[in-house]
This record gives sequence, C-alpha cells and structure tokens, in this order.
Amino acid sequence: MPEPLKRTGDIPRFDTYPGPAPQENRHAGRELKSGAAERQEALNQTAEKIGTALGTAMSAVSNVRRIPDRWQEKMHGIGDRLRDAGEDLKQDARDAAQELKQTAQQKVEEARMEARRFAYFKPFHVIGAVAALALVAGVALRIWRSSLE
Repeated sequence: MPEPLKRTGDIPRFDTYPGPAPQENRHAGRELKSGAAERQEALNQTAEKIGTALGTAMSAVSNVRRIPDRWQEKMHGIGDRLRDAGEDLKQDARDAAQELKQTAQQKVEEARMEARRFAYFKPFHVIGAVAALALVAGVALRIWRSSLE
C-alpha cells in the first residue's frame, strides 16, 4: 500500500491556498486571535485617548464660555464689597465728624465757662480790655475814614 501523503505548508491545498496547513492553522489562529485582540485593544486605547481629548476640549470650550459669567459674578462680588466698604467709610466719616463736633462744642462751652469765671472774679480787667478794644477800633475807623477823603 502506498504511503499516505503528509499535508504540510509546503504542499498547497487548493481549497485554502495559499493558507497555512491545518496544524499551522491552529497555532496561527491563536496568534491571529491574539493579534486581533491586540489590535482591538490598541483601537480601544486610541478611541479612549481620542474621547478623552475631545472631552477635555469640550470642557475647555464650555469653561471659556463660562468665563464671562464668572467674571461678571466676581465683578458683582467686588462691587458689593466696595459698596460695603464705602458704606463703612461713610459711617466712619459720620462718626468722626460727630465726634469732632461734640469735641468742638465741648471746647466752646469750656471757653465760655472760663470767660464767665474770669469776668466774675476780675471784672475791672474785663472792663479795661473792652475799653482798650473800643479805643483801638475807634482809632482804626478814624484812620480808615480819613484815607477815603
């Protein structure tokens, strides 16, 4: 009996030509499957990178759109703080003015009391000072009137 032919990759089979032999097919199939899986994994990774990049870009674009709103909110916040600070400054100025007014009134009242006390205890000095002022005022008016003639 003749020996059966061994099928190897060297002898072409026309139903799968130029494919590998059946024994090689099994190993090649695994390699093909693992190669396809690797390619699929690489495609998935690439797709994830693209998706991440697009998501980041969209987020940046939406953040850019929100920048005027954020600035407007910040400006309103700054305006509110400035308004509050202005009100505080106004109130501080009012308080300071009120305190100065009270201090001035107190000083005037003290000066009046001192003048009354001086006039009460030294009336001749007061009368002499008033007479001297009247004399000086009279002389000044006479000089002024004579310069007009």
